[in-house]
Amino acid sequence: MNKKNAPKLSDDNLTIEFNTQDFKKSLPHLSSELINGKKKINIQGIENVIPVPGAIDFIRRCSLKEEAFEIIDFLLKRNEISLEEFQSLKDQIENQGLSSFGSQKKKGYYERKYKRNLIQ
Repeated sequence: MNKKNAPKLSDDNLTIEFNTQDFKKSLPHLSSELINGKKKINIQGIENVIPVPGAIDFIRRCSLKEEAFEIIDFLLKRNEISLEEFQSLKDQIENQGLSSFGSQKKKGYYERKYKRNLIQ
């Protein structure tokens, strides 16, 4: 395949345009499978379920009570927690401290806990 007949990336950057004869010469097995419809497989994708963090997950990342108060204020404004939950969390932070929610989650917690299943 010379430079003149090299595959061209389309304007949408999603497809590659090949000369049919060059494609058949370069990739005979793949072209046969595509043309004849042999060996079709259905790819479902990789499922890697990571739970959506809640208020307590965010609080467990905090080092200071002030940070935790900012977070629950933000979650209340976004209607992600109710006023009752806000009050309960606020009281727990004030009276029992951040450690009452569990150990602090350090940077990279989710990356370590939910490693991606890579196809090798």
